[in-house]
Amino acid sequence: MGGVHWGQRARELAGVRPRLTPWNRYFAPESFTGESAWTADFVGERCPDIEADRDAWDIVGFDVEPGDALVFSSWIVHGSPGNAGTKRRTALSTRWLGDDAVWAPHPGCDPSVSQDDTTAIPGEYPADDSRFPLGWSA
Repeated sequence: MGGVHWGQRARELAGVRPRLTPWNRYFAPESFTGESAWTADFVGERCPDIEADRDAWDIVGFDVEPGDALVFSSWIVHGSPGNAGTKRRTALSTRWLGDDAVWAPHPGCDPSVSQDDTTAIPGEYPADDSRFPLGWSA
């Protein structure tokens, strides 16, 4: 889930994945409900082994073409199985933080941006423009 494995914590956390190559269907959203407190301790329910029995799940999937973009809440279970084709699957993945985001690096989070890489201060909005550029402001 978005805030759990990333170094940011937020309810307003979106993933945007514009496609650079055609990609056959596999996008699996599931939604969860609950109080905002469950994002604070990085402890959640263990994700079931979806790949072990894909037919048991209501998986939403569709074909996408270059120029299409998937936009989704990072709090849904999402992903794709491995590329079973012979063509390379290429995409860009971006994360969009809302006003409630705080920089919250923790053990086990995505190492692509660590505390050593940013001037963001833990517990505060990640306003380091080199790593977290402002995309839009109201």
